[in-house]
Amino acid sequence: MANTEPAWLTQLFDAGKDPALDLIRAILDEGDAAIDPLIMVLNDESLQFQDARGSGWTPVHAARLLGQLHAVQAVEPLVHWLGAEGEALVQAVPMALARIGEPALAPLMAYARDTSHNLMARAAALEALTRMCGPYPQFQDQIVDYLLEIVRGEERGENEFRAFAVVNLCDISDNRAWDDIHNAYRQNRVSKRLITVNEARENMLARGGNWKLGEAAGSVLALYESPAHEASPRAVRQQPVVSELGTEFTGVGRNDPCPCGSGKKFKKCHGR
Repeated sequence: MANTEPAWLTQLFDAGKDPALDLIRAILDEGDAAIDPLIMVLNDESLQFQDARGSGWTPVHAARLLGQLHAVQAVEPLVHWLGAEGEALVQAVPMALARIGEPALAPLMAYARDTSHNLMARAAALEALTRMCGPYPQFQDQIVDYLLEIVRGEERGENEFRAFAVVNLCDISDNRAWDDIHNAYRQNRVSKRLITVNEARENMLARGGNWKLGEAAGSVLALYESPAHEASPRAVRQQPVVSELGTEFTGVGRNDPCPCGSGKKFKKCHGR
């Protein structure tokens, strides 16, 4: 990419965590011409690490910008990184999908229902759907109905996932959801570790016009109007210290099952 990348992308890499507002505006002014280079950045997992070019922040900026550009062709790459490692990308991806709107609606619903994905990634899909109600209120009824289907579900092993659906219904503050939520708690189909029935009722009553919805309706430029707050140690990904691992981990791919037998992918277990 280095030999053919546009000047603005080189500047974005060089800016690290805090690109200037004028640079972000200039990239958005590129319009559709900026989309393919940004998707290339997003698709390159090696760029997510702190010791990578751009210090791990360029994919975060790419996700944010693709959302602001309403890049339909970015839906699939963004969905792929739901629940990604690194706090900044975890936050940027659902917001970007929410800003893209209708083209992301069906893919997010399908992803969240797919139990082959880990719980936090599925929860991130629900968050994206909820945030979408801000910029696209015309989809709120459809999204609420979808979340209610999850709450009404009786599948075994899905109590925690149903709890995430409850949290998102509380964020939307749609009171017609309360009876179904209450019944799910009474039938012990919702995990109380994430949110109790009393907390759900209080949140639903207190969160009219929830900030999550309003934030997605605003411009990404607000994130760049002043330097970002100090990043936490996990804001971007850290390379695993493979030298400390035993020989049984030699040659294991990051997406392979961990040899320890945990059932997790190597990157989620001993490959951290």
